[in-house]
Amino acid sequence: MNPRGVRATLVVTGIGTFLVSLDLTILTIALPTIGRALDAPVASLIWMTNAYVLALVSVLLLAGRLGDLFGQRRLLVLGLILFTVASGLCASSITSGQLIAFRGLQGVGAALLLPQTIAIISKVVPGDRRTAYLGVLGAIAGGAGVSALTAGAALIAAFGWRSIFIINVPIGLVGVTITLLYIPRTRATAPPQIDTIGALLISLTLVSFAYILMEGPQNRWRFFDQTVGLGVALPIAVLLGVLAFFWEASRQQTFPLIELRGLRSSSFWVMSVVAFGVSVALIGITVPLSLYLQSGTNRSPLSAGLFLLPLSILSIIFSPLSGHLADRFGGRPVLLVGLGGYALSTGVLGAVLASGQSSYFLLVPLVLLGLSNSSIYAPVNAIALASVDTGYSGMASGVLNTIRQLGFVAGGALVAGLLPVVVEHSIAVESSQATSRLPTSQRAAAMTSICILTQTGNFIVSSSTSIQTPNPDLPDDWFNGTAQRAVVTSSNRRSLLLLLPIAGIASTFSALLVGANMKRRWRR
Repeated sequence: MNPRGVRATLVVTGIGTFLVSLDLTILTIALPTIGRALDAPVASLIWMTNAYVLALVSVLLLAGRLGDLFGQRRLLVLGLILFTVASGLCASSITSGQLIAFRGLQGVGAALLLPQTIAIISKVVPGDRRTAYLGVLGAIAGGAGVSALTAGAALIAAFGWRSIFIINVPIGLVGVTITLLYIPRTRATAPPQIDTIGALLISLTLVSFAYILMEGPQNRWRFFDQTVGLGVALPIAVLLGVLAFFWEASRQQTFPLIELRGLRSSSFWVMSVVAFGVSVALIGITVPLSLYLQSGTNRSPLSAGLFLLPLSILSIIFSPLSGHLADRFGGRPVLLVGLGGYALSTGVLGAVLASGQSSYFLLVPLVLLGLSNSSIYAPVNAIALASVDTGYSGMASGVLNTIRQLGFVAGGALVAGLLPVVVEHSIAVESSQATSRLPTSQRAAAMTSICILTQTGNFIVSSSTSIQTPNPDLPDDWFNGTAQRAVVTSSNRRSLLLLLPIAGIASTFSALLVGANMKRRWRR
């Protein structure tokens, strides 16, 4: 391919990756505003996010396979068009039900285009530059995901909540235009036969498990509560998974959705597990840290997003360099350094929190995390796709991206499930320590004023929250709420500390897995 075509490929795949990653998280910052504008209940607000994730996860595998059957360029264009149209429809929604439906349509468009980005690069970019280009995609994905809160807060403040969807329209149109003008057609590498039953079974299985992971924390994992439905969803998910497995196993000679013979490489599955672990680790760090910055240090959402910018900026700057290093020295050493940096940054973050230093000291582990993040995405994708025949690149990309997105869902479920328990425990410990310094006659009243925080269900509350005490005889710092706000700040710090092992364990396990895979290859 000529240099102009290669550059156009990078631009278009970057646009697709940017749009998908941005809209995974940007809606979070707009939910309170949307709730007021559309008079939407909390359940509807949650499903505005869930609809996108469920559609994305359920269609990714099928979309990757469709790229192999009909050509990645065609699916990329279709995905960009559908995503762009759905974004416009989201912006025009006048009811919460419409917005939920259009978010689902947006998720389908995202699923159609995402697997094609990696597959196209693996086909049209020369091997000596492939990992570097994948590094750029990684930088775009990481940068869009982490900076989404900042961008969303700025857009909402300037133009209102509809602007977070409107901005996708011109970007998507540019992507479609460049694709049609400059990206060459990719040939289909398999006969155009679709395993409809397999696609349906696998999609329903993924939707069921993703639903359980998203709804479980919201309902404290009450599987046998008839009003929740988790007790019904779990056996259905398991049954669908068993049926999908046996159906695909029986179809291996007749055009299955997942051709296992194309995914026999252990390296592919190791990288898939690493992608899952890194997704869990990223959510395990960024979500609790964002909550802590807003609740424990009394920052606005925009300020908290700006505080996290070093993570995305460093990822964007150094990801191409990591790609070049991976091309020269191999992807596994670079990946191992990145995963080790992830684990180390988690430890440094915990040390800073435990020391009680100013929140600005948190920039040290954030810088380390940004550098580490830049060394992960490109090697994972390059190693995974290099271990698969190009005829299966779309399918392999779909499997890899599905596992990566399930990692984000699982990480969110872990954080959401542990958060209420951890915060309640932290408030109890910090309250006990704070009230122990009061006279015995005043401790009950002081504890009651703190218990108001948990009784309202606001497990994460701002340190500036107005707190009323039932006893005017309490000391001034308790009567005016200063002491209670100090308890909130220290409780949120303790909560973040207790949640950090999620990221630490996920990144350490991933590093050990890559190290074992390297050792096995050296022995050969």
